[in-house]
Amino acid sequence: MVPMRDGTRLSTDVYLTEASSAPVILVRTCYDKASWLTFLPLVAEYVNARGYALVAQDVRGKGRSEGTSAPFFSEIDDGYDTLEWVSRQNWCEGKIAMFGDSYFAYTAWAALASGHPSIGAMVSRGIATDIAREVVYRDGTFLYATNAFWAPFWLDNYLYDVVPPLDWSARPLSEVIGHWLPGRRSDFFEAVRNAPPGDPFWEQPCFSRVRDVDVSIPVLHVGGWWEDFHRGQLADWRRARAAGHARQYLLMDATDHFDAQLAPDEAPLADFRETEEGIRDYLPRYLDPALAFLDSELRHLPVPRPPAVRVEVAEAGWWEGEQWPPPGSERMRLHLASVPAAVRDADGGALTHDEPDASESVTWEHDPQDLVPSLDEVPFRDLLGTLPDESLVEARPDVLTFTSEPVDRPLDLVGPVHVCLRVSAEAPLMHIAVKLIDVFPNGRARRIADAALTQRTPSGPTTLALADVAYRVRSGHRLRLEVAASCFPRYLPVIDPETDSWNATTGPRVGYTLQSSPGEASFIDLTVASGLSYGE
Repeated sequence: MVPMRDGTRLSTDVYLTEASSAPVILVRTCYDKASWLTFLPLVAEYVNARGYALVAQDVRGKGRSEGTSAPFFSEIDDGYDTLEWVSRQNWCEGKIAMFGDSYFAYTAWAALASGHPSIGAMVSRGIATDIAREVVYRDGTFLYATNAFWAPFWLDNYLYDVVPPLDWSARPLSEVIGHWLPGRRSDFFEAVRNAPPGDPFWEQPCFSRVRDVDVSIPVLHVGGWWEDFHRGQLADWRRARAAGHARQYLLMDATDHFDAQLAPDEAPLADFRETEEGIRDYLPRYLDPALAFLDSELRHLPVPRPPAVRVEVAEAGWWEGEQWPPPGSERMRLHLASVPAAVRDADGGALTHDEPDASESVTWEHDPQDLVPSLDEVPFRDLLGTLPDESLVEARPDVLTFTSEPVDRPLDLVGPVHVCLRVSAEAPLMHIAVKLIDVFPNGRARRIADAALTQRTPSGPTTLALADVAYRVRSGHRLRLEVAASCFPRYLPVIDPETDSWNATTGPRVGYTLQSSPGEASFIDLTVASGLSYGE
């Protein structure tokens, strides 16, 4: 047990190498350092064999640690105190590497924000430092399913369920946890749902100091293209790289938050965490890039330096370079056309390179009693098994679709995606959700990326940032854009535009209109490249 400055003791496991001292990797997790979810004992065995000691710690109020459970608030000071303890041990060779995935990547950033001088490098996967704008909200829209799933974990020190059986039909939406556990409330969930970005809540040091930290050490930024927070993670990489204080590395693959891989040709994949053998088989993919980075940047061994950027372009292969997007990439704009046909069937309207030569519009109705389902069964685990077939919702009359012609050669999407819509609602508050889809020759529709925006009904265009993608649209496949007024439970919907949607049990149907006309077009901007060389 390692004491913190207030006397609280945190449960800490130390895994040493056979050497008298070694470089140390520090992991601070809220998910039980001995659990199947973190599999840190197996991680320790693997990194010990590569010459690294591992220190694994349960954060305050979780696992076997003392204290009260409250996410984020104590991690800066506790990170500093733990680093101070580790750095004074005779088995600590010198500089310490922070390592983390998801929340324990946040604790790594919090340790960096503490200013302790012992940190020499960091590996961060699956988190963004701007918790308000990229983890709890996105473009002002509450990430409902993500946070509703995560919040029960912080009800107290002991309750833990990685897949809580939440009832998404429960109303009001604020009571989703209470319907599962009558009489229980998550202080974290209650606090963040009432604190949109810009609220003073997010200026508390545990958020602002981490968000604004000056990155002065080498960092390996690891993420997945179907990972929930990769937009913010790429923003962190770009910000740290622009500061220029230390080398920043980017590693992105075709995975989700739990690091499940995109299934080839939609073949269902099993969860590697189900068996020890599966975890051991997974460890090289999980740890080898991190250890290669640490060998170079922490230990300064005479080994090849990792590429500055290494990304997996889904359905194509691995690309390496010095920047992202790749050199020579360019914008490709596709306009929404045949707009009135958008509600006709799954194919709907068209996506075309041609600008509109006449004004077109389409109307549809948002019914808060019949929300458009987001189809994902479990947040964070988009790729476990296989991605859902979006065609299951695309034939709904409240889902607009715009589909391109089949591509006659592979089309590589490699960078940011933005959608600009001329859309309005017959209400003061509106919600727009969009998805970029790969349509297979057999009609199956796979989500590449998505975004949502909740705002006061505008008089001008509405722009949504879908974040970066790395995806090959294969020959014979088509691109599709979905537009709807809800995507639930992935995003918090507008139940009643005149009141608080959190506490409304019902609301009115609302008409929406999408338009495209010369000089005021609706379109999607993609980043594309040709001639890229891929490896394995």
